[in-house]
Amino acid sequence: MARDLATLGQAIEQLKASQARMARDNANAAEQLKASQEQMARVIAKASEAKAFEARAYEQRPKISAPPPRPTATPTRKPVPTPLTIPGVGHLTALAFTAAVDHPERFVWSALTVARFTMI
Repeated sequence: MARDLATLGQAIEQLKASQARMARDNANAAEQLKASQEQMARVIAKASEAKAFEARAYEQRPKISAPPPRPTATPTRKPVPTPLTIPGVGHLTALAFTAAVDHPERFVWSALTVARFTMI
């Protein structure tokens, strides 16, 4: 029984030593965690400072004005002499030709107009 008490006393001493070691390790881990948190806070502050500097630089750059909007009105067509002024062309022929040509600016040369209507 004395030997059992001695063994029990040694086990208690080992537990106390182990508990003290764990307390020291926990304290070291807490210090490391606190140091890493402070370092993270410094890095975040530096990054936000750099971002704020970029934002100020962006705000201070000269503003470029947008070009004025283009007018959206349709261009007016120039009056074209009517085919009725050509001798031998009647009302019906002039009307058919004007309807077929529609936009005379499509034809750069009069030869293109002739070629278009000879193919039909």
